[in-house]
Amino acid sequence: MFNEVHARKHQRERAIEEGADFTETDIPATKDGELICLHDVTLDATTDVADHPEFADRRTTFEVKWADGKKYEDKFIETLKKYGYKGSYLSKDWLKQPLFIHSFMPTSLVYTSGLIDLQQMYDEITSCAYLDYINKYIVGIGQWKDTVVPPKDRHLTTPTDLIAKAHSCDLQVHPYTYQNEDLYLSFDFNQDPYVEYKFWIDKLRVNGVFMDFTGSLHRFQE
Repeated sequence: MFNEVHARKHQRERAIEEGADFTETDIPATKDGELICLHDVTLDATTDVADHPEFADRRTTFEVKWADGKKYEDKFIETLKKYGYKGSYLSKDWLKQPLFIHSFMPTSLVYTSGLIDLQQMYDEITSCAYLDYINKYIVGIGQWKDTVVPPKDRHLTTPTDLIAKAHSCDLQVHPYTYQNEDLYLSFDFNQDPYVEYKFWIDKLRVNGVFMDFTGSLHRFQE
């Protein structure tokens, strides 16, 4: 997987070229119900819209209503189906256009599971009872890696049993986010991201990772 660190203009193309199995994007909805690919909830962080006073009259403060209003999930699934995304996990249809729906909201995943058979992932699940319940609706969990192996003073501590619990419930584990910079590496890895990959993939047996540097992981796998 690949996250946002390279130049935004070509980041997804570069991730694919470097061997990413999937690319991640956040999909918020605008006030008038349009879905867009954007990591932020406002345009300020990613555009220079504030420097264009000619757009000021487009800003509205009233509540937009329309007769055929839909839930966010309904419109999202309609868009996926429009472009041919379908099929249960690892089916022939899914393998033609593989996709995971990743969300921090379990209620959203439970709702969308009734609209489409594409598999989904949820963050921040830890109890065995909840893992056993949620595996009826999702294929895996995407945990912040520090909740799997808590750090202390930039050193690793004893790993939790979350991976084992998830695997016992037939759920994949895809932690986030892995980065090459020394600032984000535990001292236990001696400033070497390959040592980190080996620890998480070969020792802890995670099923996938969210990466900022796809090329590094791809070279490690080779």
